[in-house]
Amino acid sequence: MIERHTYTQTHTSKSRVKRLDNVASVFGAKKSENVKDKRILLVDDVMTTGATLTACANVLLDAQALVVDMAVIAAGRY
Repeated sequence: MIERHTYTQTHTSKSRVKRLDNVASVFGAKKSENVKDKRILLVDDVMTTGATLTACANVLLDAQALVVDMAVIAAGRY
């Protein structure tokens, strides 16, 4: 459903704001009709700042997903 259009540099040395900027437009919806009016669950193995999850959720909401929920296995310290 989501595809990455652009590959970016690692986030390891970036601030939260720079991480958000780094992934703001790198994802797109593939077959957006598959998410329209659906409830979507995004699952991430490790979340630090949430920049990637936020970018992906925004893509799904722009593709008219009804709701985007998030589940995270572990949270890193930032």
